[in-house]
Amino acid sequence: MELIDTHKLLSLRPSSVRPRLGPRDETLPLSPATLLPALGTAPLLEVPLAWGGWVQAVLRGAASVDAPLCISLDAEGGVERGGPRGLHEGVGAALAHARKAGFRRPLVVHARLGLVDSEDADAVDLARLRVLEAVDAGATSVGLGAFGEAGVVARLLKDLLLPAEQNGVGVVVQLLDSGQATVVPAELQTVFDVDAYMAPPTVTLQPRRESPVEIPLAPPFPAWVDGAALFAGTIRSVLKDVPDPLAAALVALWDAAADPRRDRLEMRMYDRAAEVLEKLGARGSAGAAMVQLSRDEPPVEESRSSN
Repeated sequence: MELIDTHKLLSLRPSSVRPRLGPRDETLPLSPATLLPALGTAPLLEVPLAWGGWVQAVLRGAASVDAPLCISLDAEGGVERGGPRGLHEGVGAALAHARKAGFRRPLVVHARLGLVDSEDADAVDLARLRVLEAVDAGATSVGLGAFGEAGVVARLLKDLLLPAEQNGVGVVVQLLDSGQATVVPAELQTVFDVDAYMAPPTVTLQPRRESPVEIPLAPPFPAWVDGAALFAGTIRSVLKDVPDPLAAALVALWDAAADPRRDRLEMRMYDRAAEVLEKLGARGSAGAAMVQLSRDEPPVEESRSSN
């Protein structure tokens, strides 16, 4: 087994999240800009914080196959409350779940900040505030998109997302049409990671997020996989006849310690996480990335599919 320079590895944690970590805290929240190149062809799996404590079962499942994980917050910072307090509580909850699960592998805490209308001054001001709040809360990644003419959008997003870049926070940009897909990356790609999951399939940008219903059968896999739909069947196998969204029912069941379904679902979520990551080819990718990142030389990024 190759040795890992733990001191160097922990030093890669973005400045945004360091105030949320204690002096002996070995939790490893990283920016996707740092982590993704070190994963090679293995994808990053994302699950929503809205699942509450069930995220811990997924984290343990990821640890069992030595894979990293991404926990995402919605645009309002969580299911209970919005605004800066919600973002702070959301990031704190994500880190607390990682600690309770004993997860010491790379973790991305991603804040989905939604879409902004480039012609709406109030919306732009709100987006600017949300980016600052996400950075202050300790998110290691933020996602943002904008409506409008491609050149205007490119300049606006570069301006709005600058505080994230300055604090080592990774950025993914939601591209809405082929014009944006052509122009926005030219403005941002040297600074930010671009999320092209809404772009036409002929456009290849990295990382690309996809939301598959079934696990892809064979590589190459996308760099970033939204896993919410991949767990829906597992959740519904225990929580039958529950309407969408499932988050409220999951949170209620997590708090019902005496409910026999709780242990059953926790075991199934663990198993499903391990199964998904195994089939995605992510087994061992966390440890390999940690070894790579603790070396002096930078990781070599391998090509990925845009489909």
